[in-house]
Amino acid sequence: MSKLLKDSVIYSIGNLLPQLGGFVFLPIYLKFMSIEDFGVVSSMLVIQSVVSIFFSLAIDRSLIRLYFDYKSPNQQATFFGTNFIAITVISSSLCVILILTNGILVKIFPDISFYPYYLYALLIAYVKGFFLVPKTYLQIKNKSLKFVSLSAAEFILVTLAIMFYVVYRGEGPSGMLKGQLLGTSLLIPYLFSIVRKNFIFRFNFSMLKNTLRFSLPLVPSLLTAFILNLSDRIFIDRYMGLSEVGLYSLAYKVASIVLIAISAINMAVTPFYYRRISKLGFVSASPWSKEFNNNYIKIIGVLVFIFLMFSKEIILIFFGSNYFQSAYIVGLLLLSYYFSGTNNVNGRLILYKKKTHHSMAIDVSTAFLNILLNFLLIPKYGMIGAALATLASMMFAFITSFIYVKFYLGVSSVSWRVYLFTVLILVVTMLLNSINHDEFMLFLILKVSVISIFLFFYKKKVEEFMLSWK
Repeated sequence: MSKLLKDSVIYSIGNLLPQLGGFVFLPIYLKFMSIEDFGVVSSMLVIQSVVSIFFSLAIDRSLIRLYFDYKSPNQQATFFGTNFIAITVISSSLCVILILTNGILVKIFPDISFYPYYLYALLIAYVKGFFLVPKTYLQIKNKSLKFVSLSAAEFILVTLAIMFYVVYRGEGPSGMLKGQLLGTSLLIPYLFSIVRKNFIFRFNFSMLKNTLRFSLPLVPSLLTAFILNLSDRIFIDRYMGLSEVGLYSLAYKVASIVLIAISAINMAVTPFYYRRISKLGFVSASPWSKEFNNNYIKIIGVLVFIFLMFSKEIILIFFGSNYFQSAYIVGLLLLSYYFSGTNNVNGRLILYKKKTHHSMAIDVSTAFLNILLNFLLIPKYGMIGAALATLASMMFAFITSFIYVKFYLGVSSVSWRVYLFTVLILVVTMLLNSINHDEFMLFLILKVSVISIFLFFYKKKVEEFMLSWK
């Protein structure tokens, strides 16, 4: 197994642990909270996500690309130190301002009070800002075991804290938010030990200026990601209520396991990909890049396919028939995440050429389309309308980015034949899985058998495919 594949597995574990913890223990939490309470927690996740973008100004997203522009260890350590200071100062200032002017945020979900819910959400986002630069440092330096250890510690501490406040003390949604805040805060001393040992606290304005020149155009892109993944809950809350928000958020939480796995794979792939492109040259690397990306989209396709096959069973086994409505949403979201995850093959090429302003234009257009579709579809179709809006927007983003890379950058990111074939398989799987039936165990056994037979007969091809990542 290649180092790249090993790192992908390790990063997947590191990223999945906190999310899997929330997913596996969610049935327990829901015994002590109503679906409306879960809707409150999910709404505060929206707040955390949007304020986190402004707390960091996407500085952390620029580190992997710009790190390779600095050659000496001293420059690199100063680069990390400068950006850590910048995020700390920016997030501290904005957090204080938002707490003092709390009326602005409350307008997003007017039925939820600022104290304690919004306050906890702000503080969680603020504390998580301290994770950004140290975790990126561990990723760039290929310290995957330390990365996963940090994630494991976060998972354990957050889970124990939530159990204490929600299960033992029965504090409901406020207890869940309080547990997240306490669990993440306990890791701050360890994060500062990484910073103290590896960063140089010498503020370099030129480095920060270079970082912001790259990162600020990414802010609209991140806001687009927020709009695509989370803003639909604002529309659902407006037109359907917190109960529907809870059901949709449950579907999102199940589907997002694949999204997190894709993100983990990217964490291992991106530094390797940029090193290889830098070594070969952008144009000369085009054939290798296309083949590599074809393998990448196949891996993402397999992940989505497996989750599509078992999405109904996951909902029924973990959450029961009361939440079965969420199963239909999961399939549409998984297909959306395939388009989103595979769009990274275009995004990496665009960012390598530092065309962040063009990336921003695509992302902003996607965001406007998503808002329009949410406005048109959610009042009429509810949760399904929200999922369809997300799917259409993700498709638009991929197609637009693919055309841009093909005709503006002059390279082909992937084989469109391979891509369309994979999409066709996923669509057929989603439609077949949406058929209602009463034979739960029979269909579960049938699905497991189909995947087992496929892996048995194509074992050699699977092994060759894995070796292609070496």
